[in-house]
Amino acid sequence: MSVALLALRARLPEMDAAMYAEGIDPSGPLGVWCRVQKDIVAALAAVAEEQGSGMVERLASFQQAMQAAIELVEAQVALLKAGTEAARRLSSPRRVVRAEC
Repeated sequence: MSVALLALRARLPEMDAAMYAEGIDPSGPLGVWCRVQKDIVAALAAVAEEQGSGMVERLASFQQAMQAAIELVEAQVALLKAGTEAARRLSSPRRVVRAEC
């Protein structure tokens, strides 16, 4: 969870304290509006947290897929090198040694 999100969550109780300090009646129109604002901020913090954790999972999945692709390319390069070396050996002139009887 990000530092900003933690700070936001930590400040939510301050909204209630400020409302009571100002003498706002919680059951009155302004009190209801303040509680709704607090609920909205809490919901937005929850959405941000959920999106953040989903992003981490998606990035980890992407990283695994990229690592698998890198390993596949490395294996293909090794195979091509081996094939090139084999073709080079087959095409190089061979020295034929004849046994004399």
